[in-house]
Amino acid sequence: MESNNYHNKEYVASLIEQILLSFKPQICEESRLMELTLQQFRTLVLLYTEGTMRMSNISCQLGIGMPAVTSLVGKLEEKGLVTREHNTEDRRVVLCFATQQGIAELERFWRVRREQINSIIGSLNEEEGKLVAQAMEIILCVTTGSQKAEPTQKQVVYPTGN
Repeated sequence: MESNNYHNKEYVASLIEQILLSFKPQICEESRLMELTLQQFRTLVLLYTEGTMRMSNISCQLGIGMPAVTSLVGKLEEKGLVTREHNTEDRRVVLCFATQQGIAELERFWRVRREQINSIIGSLNEEEGKLVAQAMEIILCVTTGSQKAEPTQKQVVYPTGN
């Protein structure tokens, strides 16, 4: 690889796309093990990261219509992963949130994901590990608009223990 490739936006974008695509089959497999469609998985992740949400906000965030969201949330509710409640002040407003079971399932997924990432990072030597960490810090700063590499959004909690 020539060093000038690192300044080529298309080259770097291609590398990032390839990395993300390499994780996609694993994400699909894990969501299948959870017996969720990809849209159900995305909905559960959204509720996990954002907390309690209105059905209409879920619809906007996922870019799908209310009937589809109603169906998605209904199936997740049948599995015990989310709960829907009518707002006590306005019965037209339906609020959704992840249940403890839903949170536990996602945390299991994130734990598996972290193990996969650790395996990849573990195969790097010290110098390569430092370079990757520096690059990730830069990307995090750019994507979050911060000056320092500190996640500003809710961090995923990776449970430890047996």
